[in-house]
Amino acid sequence: MCLDRVELKKAQQGNLAAVEKLLKKYERYVFNTALGFFKDSFLAADAAQEAMIKIYRSLGSFRFESSFKSWIFRITVNACKDMLRRQKAEMPLEDSAERLLSDDSASPEQALDAKETKRTIIDAIKSLDDDHRNVIILRELNGQSYDQIARTLDISVGTVKSRIFRARTRLKEILG
Repeated sequence: MCLDRVELKKAQQGNLAAVEKLLKKYERYVFNTALGFFKDSFLAADAAQEAMIKIYRSLGSFRFESSFKSWIFRITVNACKDMLRRQKAEMPLEDSAERLLSDDSASPEQALDAKETKRTIIDAIKSLDDDHRNVIILRELNGQSYDQIARTLDISVGTVKSRIFRARTRLKEILG
């Protein structure tokens, strides 16, 4: 992370090579985060592009009070929510759930069951509040560790564990 700090300071001073290096480094992270919000990879790419523009325009306001990755996550989530509001759409998680539940060797009956299961899980995740949905997306769909989630959301590891526990408990209640 020390290298990010050096690059950030250069970027804030107008060094375009540093800006490009930072944006390139986090491009995939921003896209994967956006993919957790959209069923369509094209929509996720649009949201990621919008987030990257906001990140670029806001680099000068980054104050090193949180990790850069957490700051990027918040901007990306807000860009996705803005896009969803504009489209008056729900928060579909089909692509992420598809990756999690896909089984190429399944029979047609198994594939249909898997699709129904996926729909049920997606609906359950959508019903969670933002705090619980975010930790579930980061943990279960993006595979982040508790420490990574804590840094990303700028919360304590204990809070991450608590939210994941509550989210899983709620999902179990919903799913029976």
